[in-house]
Amino acid sequence: MVRVVCEAAFKVDPTLKQPTDEAITKLVGLALKYSQPEQDFKLRKPDFYCFVANTVEVSAFVEVWRGHSSQILIPPGEKVMTQT
Repeated sequence: MVRVVCEAAFKVDPTLKQPTDEAITKLVGLALKYSQPEQDFKLRKPDFYCFVANTVEVSAFVEVWRGHSSQILIPPGEKVMTQT
């Protein structure tokens, strides 16, 4: 999943560097340190939020991605539904 998100972000903004396999492996290992043993070391949403908040590189990446993902493009001629 980490690799897919990084590749998608690179397609949105080619100025972002794609992390190496080694960097992704380290990030996944670091993320799993925030998981709970009683949850079979699965990363729950609260664990993920702690990981992002406490990992400078990841929080910076998420901040950049948030800026891009909020830009929704509607194709020409597409009707936009609004609430009335």
